[in-house]
Amino acid sequence: MPAISNPRLGALDQELRADFFPLGGKPFVVFHDAYQYLARRYALDTVGAISVDSVRRPGAGRIDEIRAKIVASHAGCVFGGPQFPPALLNTVTAGTGARAGTLDHLGTDIPDGPELYFRLMRGVAHALTDCLGS
Repeated sequence: MPAISNPRLGALDQELRADFFPLGGKPFVVFHDAYQYLARRYALDTVGAISVDSVRRPGAGRIDEIRAKIVASHAGCVFGGPQFPPALLNTVTAGTGARAGTLDHLGTDIPDGPELYFRLMRGVAHALTDCLGS
């Protein structure tokens, strides 16, 4: 990995490495493919991104496909985003043994400003450790 020249970003990187280290080898599934670079940088085990429309609920067949993928991947958690209704996340995880969590890659509840990125990344770290670390 190339060195990070900004001291604050370097410190955040080290903080995230420490947060994510215990999560290595714990598979999870996401509803959005926005996390592939994060997973690669911190050796997280994202085993799939499920394409789900945030407006239209998937049919029974699609829900069965998603559940089968969750079970086959041995995912401990499935993460939706704030744009997905919690009921949908609960429906796709029902009977799979996976826990449900929310990852917000947009920082929807974080005010604009110089702290947005830092709060966003710490929020993602907290959500991942909260679900996978248990």
